[in-house]
Amino acid sequence: MNYVFLLYRVIPRHYDAKVWPASHPHGTGSVLSETQSGSPKAHARNRATLIQSWFRRTPLWCFWKLDCLIKNELYNINYRRRQRGRPASAVNEPDVYKRHFGTAIPQNIPESSAWWRMQAKDLFALTEE
Repeated sequence: MNYVFLLYRVIPRHYDAKVWPASHPHGTGSVLSETQSGSPKAHARNRATLIQSWFRRTPLWCFWKLDCLIKNELYNINYRRRQRGRPASAVNEPDVYKRHFGTAIPQNIPESSAWWRMQAKDLFALTEE
């Protein structure tokens, strides 16, 4: 199994076009529709900086894309932890969400408890100088 195959198991190939048919009138243009088309983060950055402002003006798209990026990152972190033999969610976990995404929340996800701990440490470091 390779990384791309595992990513397709979680997110369908034409997910963007199915969820946002108004922005994909021909049913193409999803980030995972073509192999080697780039990363989901680069796709989100591209869409946010397009001349066409539909993606920037639609807050629902922004929240949906952030949710996709967070779930993609959690899935890949959990998969890599399992590959390295580190504690991760069990393969036979009854809760599907915990099985795919795990329970460890990284620091780079905004508003998570680990993120807030990192922000507090940064503030403490500033006040000690």
